[in-house]
Amino acid sequence: MQSTTAPSIPEVPQPGSHGLRREFFNDTSLEWHNFDSIGVYKETLLTQFESETDIYDRIGNRMKGWFIAPETTQYRFHLACDDYCYIAMGLNTSDPLSTTTLVETFSWKPSRDFYTMKNDVISDWVNLTKGEAYFITGRHLEGGGGDNYAVGVEINQTTIENHHHSIREIQYVEAYI
Repeated sequence: MQSTTAPSIPEVPQPGSHGLRREFFNDTSLEWHNFDSIGVYKETLLTQFESETDIYDRIGNRMKGWFIAPETTQYRFHLACDDYCYIAMGLNTSDPLSTTTLVETFSWKPSRDFYTMKNDVISDWVNLTKGEAYFITGRHLEGGGGDNYAVGVEINQTTIENHHHSIREIQYVEAYI
């Protein structure tokens, strides 16, 4: 019997990659300013832009992947997290890894609570082009108590041909697997 090694997850996912890459940090010295200097504890692929809820203390998550716009229109992104988080996107398709922070928050929000939120956890509208792949990344830092991190998207359009979902709802960002 021949042993095999699991393929590694590429450092920078490419458009068309399956899932979202999640880097999990489990270190009690983790702070917002030293996030990049702490070693990654575990890496996984996710099917949703969301972490577990109420499991850990003093942890961090970094998630990254590609968002492919289903229609040329405006989009805005919603955050729900405990305690600190942000989401950024590469809006320049000629330099997709150069990201712009869309929204960030430094306070607790209930898990998946995209409907009762204030504007401090909702991005401005951004214009995206149908079929273009936009690099998307997020960071989450949990201090203590409950923990959660989820991203939703809202599309500013009333109909999209051949799209079976409601459009003016906030939808979870799910990955193609």
